[in-house]
Amino acid sequence: MISIGSSSILATLVCFQLSLGIICYGMSQVTRDMPGVRLIAASILSGSVGLFLIGSRQYLNANIWIIVGNGFYFLSLYMTWGGIRRLYGQSVPWPLLLLIVGLAGGLLAGLLLTGTSLQSRII
Repeated sequence: MISIGSSSILATLVCFQLSLGIICYGMSQVTRDMPGVRLIAASILSGSVGLFLIGSRQYLNANIWIIVGNGFYFLSLYMTWGGIRRLYGQSVPWPLLLLIVGLAGGLLAGLLLTGTSLQSRII
């Protein structure tokens, strides 16, 4: 039986997201009538950076991979939401988007820096 570790699965996910982001970016260059595809491509690439940082936790400081890695992943989720809004012809509320990402990152950093227990890191 083949044993697959979590690092192999995470590396596969990062490679998959990178390739999907490159394909979406190429598609945004070909089809100019779909305005949200470029933003979705940027969100997928941002998510792959976040997953890479989270997967590199044994090589990085905990403050870096938890705050920055999850920050990139939060950003990718909200950029995907903005890209979908653009696909439907709606505007993207950038100040609200940046406020939500900033608050989520600040809360994550505050919980990490003030709490030393495992429960605060899980939250």
